[in-house]
Amino acid sequence: MKPLTKISNQVNLFRPFLDVKKQYLIKISKMNFGKYFKDPSNKNVKFLRTKVRNLKKPLEKSGIKYDQIFRSIQNLSFSKSTLDGYLSNLFKELIKNSENEILIDFKKYKKLNNDIKIALINESIKKLKKNYYDLRYKKVDNLIKNLSKKDFKRSTLGGCIFSRKGENLCLKVEK
Repeated sequence: MKPLTKISNQVNLFRPFLDVKKQYLIKISKMNFGKYFKDPSNKNVKFLRTKVRNLKKPLEKSGIKYDQIFRSIQNLSFSKSTLDGYLSNLFKELIKNSENEILIDFKKYKKLNNDIKIALINESIKKLKKNYYDLRYKKVDNLIKNLSKKDFKRSTLGGCIFSRKGENLCLKVEK
């Protein structure tokens, strides 16, 4: 997890103490406020963070150190940031969008690998429909298989109609 996360264009989430160990946070809290409170939600197993914390001791018993896991998570986070930047640039290059449709350069689209095609289609639908969530992998993969057929005319997915428009793949909101 990064100390600074962009939630939206107007909201940034800043976590200044993310990398500070708990023992120091307790010490800082006692020095500044005179006391330290235990958050009861930290024991509630319905939260993912609690489930992850509960894995710490069994993993350490098996020889896997917490610091190794933390570094791996940080490396994955950096890789995700790099990939997000690459995809953002690719989307700018391939996608032209207006208020009611998105056009994707089909010649360049065909050269992409399947995972990038899936990300491109998901991002296009999210932009057009103003959705937050990605569609199911299998459904997007089926659409990609249909798009590669020579006799492809049109298809629907996620409330959008996909069709060919000249050299472009056109997405419009389904009515």
